[in-house]
Amino acid sequence: MSSKTFILTGGNEFEKGLEFADQEAIALAGAASASPGLCLVVAITNSQRKGEELSQAGAFWFSNMGARNCERLVLSSLEACNDPQNLAKLEKASLLYLVGGDPAFMLECIQDSELKVVLTKSLTRNGVLGGSGSGAAVLAQYVYLEDRDELVAGLGLIPAGCLIPYHSSKGRKWAKRLAELLPTAYVFGVDDKTSAIGYDNNWRVYGRGWVTVYKGGKPRKFVSGQPFMLNPKRRV
Repeated sequence: MSSKTFILTGGNEFEKGLEFADQEAIALAGAASASPGLCLVVAITNSQRKGEELSQAGAFWFSNMGARNCERLVLSSLEACNDPQNLAKLEKASLLYLVGGDPAFMLECIQDSELKVVLTKSLTRNGVLGGSGSGAAVLAQYVYLEDRDELVAGLGLIPAGCLIPYHSSKGRKWAKRLAELLPTAYVFGVDDKTSAIGYDNNWRVYGRGWVTVYKGGKPRKFVSGQPFMLNPKRRV
């Protein structure tokens, strides 16, 4: 596996069932070593209280999973995403894990801020970048906003056209609509309590559920432990 790595979790993060996925991400980031890299849980939400709750839960979880140097950060505005002190902390992280809730708000904060530059740089220095739910979805080429029935530009950091979080619950019903909106793109569906870890075209499933890869509405399903390619016609 490339040293540049993503961890994409479908939802219900920081719970039993995701131990192996998160321990693998910690190991790949060097966050459990004798000289550990920084594991940073970043909550991007317009509610400071929710951000505190999410980031505290994440830092506690990753510490219990073996991260020896784990911190948290709440970003509740565009200004916070451009704050030099926040950016300095973000740049030190070898594992960056995004959580939020509202993908539109997350994108508004990231797209026009220095945070986007930092996220991209985390990969060029062989870090691990990921997130859960909306925090994973915003990393794709496009993000589906269900309440608006609209596709908007994502961060474009993973090769999937779109990522469907919560695929084993509320997200599954998006697949048909996304086949209409993105008929030629590869679409990731990641179940709750399930993660996909990988980079480019090489991935593996972790957790209790499935990863489903769609193209033109046709699904390919992969269970925990299985490797898979987003585009099986392109060998890497």
